[in-house]
Amino acid sequence: DPERRFTAESALAHTWIAQRHQQNEDVDAATIDALRQFGQASKFRRCCLEMMAWSLSSEERAEVRQSFMAMDKTHSGTITLGELKTALESKFHVPDEEAKIIFSALDSNHDDEIHYSDFLAAMVSTRIKLHDDLLSSTFKRFDVDNSGYITTDNLRDILGNQFEGQAVETMVAEADQLKDGRISYAEFVSYLRGDPLDDHADISGRLIDSELQAKGDKSPANSLRRRAWSSSFCDGTGSRMSTSSSSSPKCNVM
Repeated sequence: DPERRFTAESALAHTWIAQRHQQNEDVDAATIDALRQFGQASKFRRCCLEMMAWSLSSEERAEVRQSFMAMDKTHSGTITLGELKTALESKFHVPDEEAKIIFSALDSNHDDEIHYSDFLAAMVSTRIKLHDDLLSSTFKRFDVDNSGYITTDNLRDILGNQFEGQAVETMVAEADQLKDGRISYAEFVSYLRGDPLDDHADISGRLIDSELQAKGDKSPANSLRRRAWSSSFCDGTGSRMSTSSSSSPKCNVM
């Protein structure tokens, strides 16, 4: 009966819908901590997290969806500065100036709104685990020429000469622990996880293995190329080591 059918207004006022909205009212401390860390992060780290947000699975996005909905009081699909300040200040007493800094960091489109993709970037590494698949897929998004490294040319292809006013050369230097003008996968993981580079000496080898297996290429030449690349991370002093010297230590990465 059309006369008994819910109007849009009455449907939104229904108890079931109202209760759903009430359940989404609270923003937890972990979400606030993630937002504050993102606001304090360097521009290259934020760039990495924003790129990583595009590699998240549906399940990973769902983990933080409720927090986004809790902040989006008008259910517009975006978060305004006023909504962010309410969440940060009312319960967690975050200073007004810091709230503005966080909002500016999250407003990637500069349209005075925080979109869901922006919010996801802030949740990565704190609310969402930095697992190997996520790190690998993000690295490949930067490594546009499949060289096995992130270079200034790669960043320039993706971002232009600058990102939020910072030169791409400065961004690469931030994660380039071996000071060779490029970022290896091991350096990338070490940078994002905050672990020593030595802890990830075997990661590059595993990444090359997966690439070779995907291509079905198991030739000796590629095996040697893999060994040469991975041996770069044997030296705990942070300097590259020659693979031709018989006295050089060996990495067990094969």
